[in-house]
Amino acid sequence: MVVEQKRASVAVHYRLVAPSDRARVTAVVDALLTERPDELKLTPGKMVHELQPNIDWDKGRAVLYLLAALELDAPEVAAVYLGDDITDEDAFRALRGRGIGIIVGRPDDPEMAGRDTAADLVLASPADVQQFLTTLAR
Repeated sequence: MVVEQKRASVAVHYRLVAPSDRARVTAVVDALLTERPDELKLTPGKMVHELQPNIDWDKGRAVLYLLAALELDAPEVAAVYLGDDITDEDAFRALRGRGIGIIVGRPDDPEMAGRDTAADLVLASPADVQQFLTTLAR
């Protein structure tokens, strides 16, 4: 298990935790949420439990904020957002009609299987992302 403290959140990555121990990791996270229900919220992700301040903020709001702050929220600007996690869905939805959302992942990935997405496009791998960005830069 890797615990990564970000500026305003704590991400508990459990990808390398033995499958038999993953329920214990979830139980610890659930206990923290129970202790501080008004202070913390859980944002599930791809083999990660992200604990964040319980405020109305997500990646979609962050993208829109950055576009406005950088004065890029003009009709002639098309933002491109790439992500591989369920937490990226807020950004894909926020960019509808004003940018392009691209989810990175394969349908045979258990984290992706059967999941709906608000992304406009799909790239199967980081190698595909590199090829896409290289082509875009030409």
